[in-house]
Amino acid sequence: MSGIAAAPKYMVASKPAHGQPCNGCGLCCHISQCKISVAMFGPARPCPALVKVGERYACGIVTSLEERSDASLHATAAKIILGAGRGCDCRINGEPVDHEFNRLWDLWETENWTEVRCAFRLWKLKHPMEEPA
Repeated sequence: MSGIAAAPKYMVASKPAHGQPCNGCGLCCHISQCKISVAMFGPARPCPALVKVGERYACGIVTSLEERSDASLHATAAKIILGAGRGCDCRINGEPVDHEFNRLWDLWETENWTEVRCAFRLWKLKHPMEEPA
């Protein structure tokens, strides 16, 4: 989903800079959806899986899978697809691009391509690099 999206001011105000560690502000999921969410819920804004956990936001798909002992593989694959733990990949309102962050993201995916491809396949999704131009 692309285009203009409105977001609560408190989310925008708490968003870390592009490439900085995630602080759970929830803005990324408020204004956009990952491929897993689109496959599960169809296009929507904000993401229907966005949940508040304490003072932070989280992916409800991941949190619900983590609660099930039989779904840990799907939870791990979802985290790989989302880039969990790699930093803020959300940019807004002309925010500068952290080119080094993007370079390291691409390098991580290249070095871990088998794991990345398996995660997408487990969720029956195609990685953008596998899709025709």
